[in-house]
Amino acid sequence: MLMQKLFFAEFQRMLDGKSSATAIRILARQTKSRLETGINRKRMEKDGEIKRILKFCHYLEDTLELPPGLSKEEWRFYRRTMEKLVNGKIMPRYVLDVFEEPL
Repeated sequence: MLMQKLFFAEFQRMLDGKSSATAIRILARQTKSRLETGINRKRMEKDGEIKRILKFCHYLEDTLELPPGLSKEEWRFYRRTMEKLVNGKIMPRYVLDVFEEPL
């Protein structure tokens, strides 16, 4: 049985709706875990939408290097989210340096 499809726009709205930096981080971790489990158990296909979500989650947790090929919309979403995390003291200020120059 396939899991319900999650679109990047829905994921983006879910995170944008969170005002707490901690809530953003928890939701991103939970979403990443759920998607990876679904893919590993063959209940979900790793299509373009899922790859976009996982790319963001990987960025947030592991690399903090902006992935190549982001759309302007994605870039703004990454910046907005990082600003919330910096303001919530979850991330250091310097992570915003990569957003100094627009795409």
